[in-house]
Amino acid sequence: MIFFLSGVLMLGLTFMRLKRVEMDDHFVYVTNYFKHYRYPYHNIENLHEISFFFFKIVTISLKEPGSFGEKMTFVASNRLYLGFWKNRRELYDTLRMEHE
Repeated sequence: MIFFLSGVLMLGLTFMRLKRVEMDDHFVYVTNYFKHYRYPYHNIENLHEISFFFFKIVTISLKEPGSFGEKMTFVASNRLYLGFWKNRRELYDTLRMEHE
């Protein structure tokens, strides 16, 4: 029973915090599959990227807390994520990007 409860707690504190994120030229769309919100780029303070083996983990920090809080984390597809920023260099330069 303790093993089951610790597993549920671990899932709730790690994987359930991840969001699905999509981006276009004007907005960032964030969902947890139950609620969907969009945030304009001027509300984003910075994007923090961490490379973890084959994955890129990105945290979006907002200037003011949104519906999902002040920070939202997602696992980005390297090919799609880098391709998006490659085609939108001026938007990339306006956001404060942090890399590790």
